[in-house]
Amino acid sequence: MRKLALGIIVAAVSVLSIAAQQPAAPAGCEPSWAFPAINGSLPAEEGPKSLPGSTKSYTPAQIDDLMNPPDWFPDEHAPAPALVQKGHGTAMACGACHLMSGEGHPESAGLTGFTAAYLMQQMADFKSGARKDAARMNAIAKDVSDEESKQVAEWFAALKPAAWTKVVEADTVPKTIVGQGRMRFLAPSGGTEPIGNRIITVPQDQNRARNRDPKSGFTAYVPWAASPKARRWWNQAAAERRSHAASVTATRPGDWATCRGWQDCTPSTSPGSCTCSRTARGTAWTRS
Repeated sequence: MRKLALGIIVAAVSVLSIAAQQPAAPAGCEPSWAFPAINGSLPAEEGPKSLPGSTKSYTPAQIDDLMNPPDWFPDEHAPAPALVQKGHGTAMACGACHLMSGEGHPESAGLTGFTAAYLMQQMADFKSGARKDAARMNAIAKDVSDEESKQVAEWFAALKPAAWTKVVEADTVPKTIVGQGRMRFLAPSGGTEPIGNRIITVPQDQNRARNRDPKSGFTAYVPWAASPKARRWWNQAAAERRSHAASVTATRPGDWATCRGWQDCTPSTSPGSCTCSRTARGTAWTRS
């Protein structure tokens, strides 16, 4: 239950938990949308890739090298420990899935905003088997030394959290596939479908996400009925993270004019909006 709760928190406010890396769970045990299995693919990328504001260029093969991921903006962070940039044995480079910003893709996890002690404990739990992720982290942790874990944890803990996931309440969502790397993408065939009782997280820019852009975030669609519970999870997660000012906006005037259900918020002069002094990694919550 603890793992399921963590998955819901992260999906609702910023990113899905590492639990999302697990294979699809048996029917009736866990929600299938939180344990995505690959059911499609996007066309293969070709030619060197670049990103706005970066002087770097990488081929698709280099971008997808989990042992040596791209570092698009090396001047924007402190020198990284070796394991963040170079994997060894069964231990893949941390920056491949969690990105060089520490924000991470939805199928992995974001690491900013946590203390080094917390991150080290998670690695210890993965190594001992107390925390389960047979797809990736259990094997990775067993090949990571305590000193490497300490260096990596301290480096990620020092990164500043950034706005990364925009949460949108919706009745319908774009049709999606789970493609390469177990990331959810918009279906090439297009179309929409009812959201049901799911949380659907997709890149805000698919091309930049595929290129492991540390500055291109995600949109998480949540059902209207889930919003009261999701806000409670949001507040709990926010209380555990570093203070980070962000704006939370409702597009329907009057809905949240008094900021009901939110902690540390004050109404703004704009109808239906409020500003909060605590967030989970700068999540922006909107209604559509």
